[in-house]
Amino acid sequence: MKKNINKNFYTKLKRGVKSLMLTGAMILAGSAGILTSMSTMGCGSKVESKEEKKDDDAAADKSDAMVWSADCFLYTTTNKGENACAGFSEKGYEKLLKYKDAEEVVIVLPAKDVNGDEVKAFSYVNYPDIDTSVLTKANLKLVFPDSYTSYYASADKGAYFSRILKAVELGKGFTDISGSAFKGYANLESVVFPETLKTIGFEAFYECTSLKSVIIPQSCTFVGGSAFRDCIGLESVEIRGNLEFNEVGVWDMSQFNDCSNLKTVTFTDGVTCIGEYMFAHCTSLETVNIPESVLYILEGAFEDCESLKSISLPGVILIEPMAFSNCKSLESVDCGNKLEEIKRSAFSGCEKLVSVTLPETLCAIYDFVFTGCPEELTITAPADSYAAKYATDAEFQLVVK
Repeated sequence: MKKNINKNFYTKLKRGVKSLMLTGAMILAGSAGILTSMSTMGCGSKVESKEEKKDDDAAADKSDAMVWSADCFLYTTTNKGENACAGFSEKGYEKLLKYKDAEEVVIVLPAKDVNGDEVKAFSYVNYPDIDTSVLTKANLKLVFPDSYTSYYASADKGAYFSRILKAVELGKGFTDISGSAFKGYANLESVVFPETLKTIGFEAFYECTSLKSVIIPQSCTFVGGSAFRDCIGLESVEIRGNLEFNEVGVWDMSQFNDCSNLKTVTFTDGVTCIGEYMFAHCTSLETVNIPESVLYILEGAFEDCESLKSISLPGVILIEPMAFSNCKSLESVDCGNKLEEIKRSAFSGCEKLVSVTLPETLCAIYDFVFTGCPEELTITAPADSYAAKYATDAEFQLVVK
């Protein structure tokens, strides 16, 4: 059936082009006072070559690929009562099939449905009666209009969609991305988050292995657990938003856990907390920029970050258990001048750590904080401070500042 639809489409297209050419030729001839057929026109007229015809067809195809009318999509109502785009109609699938081998197919999702009503969300629905097995090339870019506020799709619906989606650009009205929305989209390379985004759900981008960089906008206050976990192609992360506690009063964990190629993490001023196991097992992480606004580094936040060589914590007041444990390349730590507590095993297993600077404000160092660190570890601390006494009692080298 699909082949017949395509064949009929091309037959009509060719007839339309020939009709248009003939009409144009007659108008030109008439204006010169000569009535003649195309085959008997004078030597001064232009005859289209096969190469030019191919170019024209290619241009028409490209233009057609960009035009996706409202009837190319299906619609549904979300559990919040929002009018939502629900994926492609049969007409939309036919267009996808037509451009399945193109380098890039850009689709601007409909701002209004077939009835002219505003569309507010994307909530993908799978239709198993349509064969999508031939859709294998990652060439699709989805652009969301500003009217859209939410994305509710889940990874268990429509495996083909996860195969072909390459880029996502969210509109300026976007606020929420649901849990598992893009989970397992292995070919997704880029996502543009707007400054209106508020939440990114649990495992929203889990195992998006081609994703290269992530910028969490200042407007975003919640990133769910494992949201970007196992994004092994991810190289840089910038967090501009001050992420808050979730509904049960604890941090969701492991947002960037196991991103094995992540090299750089930047927190902008205003961020106050780095969550539990947030960057644990990011074995290639070399640079972390932490502003003075960060007050808390929670349990296991940078555990097993084996490539991290130095860290500066200018405003931190609390380092929780195992925050930097097994950072095997870590050589120096500057704890600023506000730190109050370092909890159990915070730097345990840091086998190259030789320099730690502690402030006068420090009043508690728990068990096993420096277990597994080298004997030549030197602690720099103010004279007569708690930190200086700790260094002496633990038989570390002490440098008084």
